Amino acid sequence: MLGHMLEIVNIDLFSDTKMTELAAHYHQNMTEGGYYGYNAEPFKKYLRYIKESEPSATFPPKSVSYKPYEGILMDKIFAWLDKEGNNFIYVYGGRDTWSACRVKVSENVNSRLYMIPGANHYEARVINMPPAMQSDFARVLNNMLGTEIDLSVLKSFYITQ
Repeated sequence: MLGHMLEIVNIDLFSDTKMTELAAHYHQNMTEGGYYGYNAEPFKKYLRYIKESEPSATFPPKSVSYKPYEGILMDKIFAWLDKEGNNFIYVYGGRDTWSACRVKVSENVNSRLYMIPGANHYEARVINMPPAMQSDFARVLNNMLGTEIDLSVLKSFYITQ
């Protein structure tokens, strides 16, 4: 189980240092943006500190009070994206936890979504797209920007965990 988890997400995300570094992110998502959760039910007998069956993956600072998530802001954002959200390109990984709550691109806009097979959150990058997907990405970006796209420059921007 630990090996599988380490393939999906770097364990340092659960460290005190990283939680402090990402405190503003966690707080905003806990209160306004929403955040995915985990189904902990199958693991209840192994968990000492998590009491909920579906705990949130957010780790807001305990020292900060916050109101619970209501979804009003995200409903407004998704409604706008659905009708007016042109010229956005969304890149997700097939094993990216954020893919579960990804933007659903409507037919009303010219935005595009690319799901990279097998990629986690850190690997969900254009450089890791299959060649045909990269070509389509470059074509779409070229149409949006009105300029020729040279993806060969990405070799120097490879990001890993």
